[in-house]
Amino acid sequence: MVAYMSEAELDCLCGYITEYNLGETPREVSPVSVDSALKSIDLMHFGWNIGKAFGKKRIHTATFIKNVFTHALRDIEVSTIERKMSHTESECRIKLDDNITN
Repeated sequence: MVAYMSEAELDCLCGYITEYNLGETPREVSPVSVDSALKSIDLMHFGWNIGKAFGKKRIHTATFIKNVFTHALRDIEVSTIERKMSHTESECRIKLDDNITN
């Protein structure tokens, strides 16, 4: 994600991910912005990778990334994110990491 967001946004994102991993409800989330080079499927793959690594349910991960990337995912429902986050049929920059085990 380093190549697609500012350092300040990345620091913020890391804090949200830490809270998500600890099972805490993230404090009030200020959505982070990403470069327009990332498509919604990239953000879904990013979410799938962290959710899988932390052993989180897909619906929780979908809700988390919808809150964190509100602007980029504004036109996509949480249920759609949940369903499509591990799809691989389109071109993307962020790949699913099949080596992740929880």
